[in-house]
Order: sequence, then C-alpha cells, then structure tokens
Amino acid sequence: MGLSAVIDLGTNTFRLLVAEIRQDRFTTVFSENQIARLGEGFSEEKSFRLQAMERAMGILRAFKETLGQYTIDQLTVIGTSAFREAKNSQAFLVSIKEQTGFDVEVIAGVEEARLTFLGASLAFPNRIGPIVLIDIGGGSTELIIAEGETPSKMMSTPLGVVALTERYLRKTPTTHEACDILKREVAMTLQEVVSVCPQNAFFCGTAGTLTTLAAMDQQMATYDPDKINGYGLSKKAIEAILHQLLPLSLVERCRLPGLEHGREDVILAGILILLTLMELCHYDLVYVSDYGLREGVLMDRYRRRPHDEGVSFWKEAQGQYAPRPPWVI
Repeated sequence: MGLSAVIDLGTNTFRLLVAEIRQDRFTTVFSENQIARLGEGFSEEKSFRLQAMERAMGILRAFKETLGQYTIDQLTVIGTSAFREAKNSQAFLVSIKEQTGFDVEVIAGVEEARLTFLGASLAFPNRIGPIVLIDIGGGSTELIIAEGETPSKMMSTPLGVVALTERYLRKTPTTHEACDILKREVAMTLQEVVSVCPQNAFFCGTAGTLTTLAAMDQQMATYDPDKINGYGLSKKAIEAILHQLLPLSLVERCRLPGLEHGREDVILAGILILLTLMELCHYDLVYVSDYGLREGVLMDRYRRRPHDEGVSFWKEAQGQYAPRPPWVI
C-alpha cells in the first residue's frame, strides 16, 4: 500500500506526518511541526484573527507542497479545540478547502483525547496497569485514564496555553504572583479530574509542553524524538526549568537549548498546568511521548480499513468489526 499522511491543526502548532504502515506498525517518512498560533487573541474574541488565518494558510500551502513530493494513499486533516469554538470556523474551513483542497475533520474533545491516547501509548508498548495521560494543548488540555490499552475516562478541559498566557502571563520577566493566579484557576478546573486520577498510576504526557521540557532537561541543540520517547521528567527538574525561565525575557528564553522558537511565551503556562496536576495528584515523575494525536489518527484510520495486513482496533476474532466501545464518541 502507499503512504498515509495526517495533518493536526492545533490551536498553537500545526503538525504534519507522512508514514508507511505495515502490519500495524508505522515508519515515519517525513515529520514537521510549525508554530501557527491560530488561537492568537482567541480568548478575547472567540474568532480567528485575520493575521492568524493568513499565517495558518501559509503553513498549509507549504504542507501541500511537501505532500506533493510523495504518493499519498490516504490523507486525514484534523481540526481541534479552536476549530470547535471559533465563531468564524466554518468560513475558515471553506477557505482552507478552496485554497489547499484539504477537507478538515473537526473532532470533539473526547474523541481528540481517545486518539491522542492511542498515539501516545505507542511510546509505552509494554506498559500495564493504570495510566494517566495528559495532553497540554494551545486551546485545551485533555486527560485520559486507562487500564493498560483501554481508556476508561477521557476528559477535555478548557485549559489552553495560548489563552492562559494571554490572560495572565503577558509580561516578562514573569512574577511569582502571576504564576500563582494562573495555578489557582488551573487547580479549580482540575478539581473534579483529580478525584478520579489514581495516585499509583503510570503518569505520562504528550504535546509541545512535555516534549519541550524533555528537550530542555537534556539540553538538546537539535531535537531528537528517539531521546524524547519514554524520557522521565522529575517534578524537581520541571520546577528547576520554571525558575530558570521566570526572570528571563522572551529573547533570553530563546537562547536556552531545547526551547523551540515560537514556544518561548507559552511554555510557562504549560509548565504550570503540568505542575499543578502533579501536585494535586502527588505525582513526582512524568514520562514523555513524542507521539500523540497525529500518530493516533494515523493508526486509527489504518485499523479501520478493510485489508489483510492490519488488525482493527475494534475487530473481533471472527473478523467482524465490533461496536465502538461506550467511551468513543
């Protein structure tokens, strides 16, 4: 079969993945992340700004040009939090279709959580027992609780790093008072979540905040996903990075090894979401996955296809497709 491609249109970052799948395993052929900041100003206006849409469209045109270099058998383009909420989302989706030919599938928050878990868990193939996965995004934060490979609870919260940064962390250097105010809001939002998070769980995370922290902790001059997958970050190490960042300007932050350009302003909000959950649940360590929504969509679409090589996510032993589990929207 040919190659499969997935584009994840996040509130902060657009991600492209081209991969070859054989026998339920994928090999990355091409991968690229671009900071789109589509959610710029969204917390105030609830609409995409013209400048943000133009910036996003430029990235999508570049992605289309990249895809033209490959023979793509299946392409899936996913829209997440910002597309679910923006007043002008439909008009922008029509514009994307007209200018790039991409049909964007806007998914619900719980479906985003399910697919993210499917992708992120590929980094921990032999893990058994209770798992808590956090996905800190630009427009929302998802939490997934699972026993082995089976998610039992999936929650989507409105805690996005772009909105929180615009609301509380506009000024640099950043004060401890501003951080405390943000953490109080995060703690209030996470209270119901915390009550169902097992304290003895394998705690892991995906998306830009987590992968950036893992890269910074290893002082990576060049990002290496092989050194990110499975990397353990202690709460103490995360707190050290937080205190390192607080007194710095945005320009000074960009000089730190491992900190992706374009993430220097929103990284603090992501760290504070992560630390708040770790404190509330008494987690001292978080394991990082470079895989996430893109990889989950890739595998989900592959496993749904009728072919001989794959094993469907919902296929029964007789070869028939089982009904979707009750936690799937």
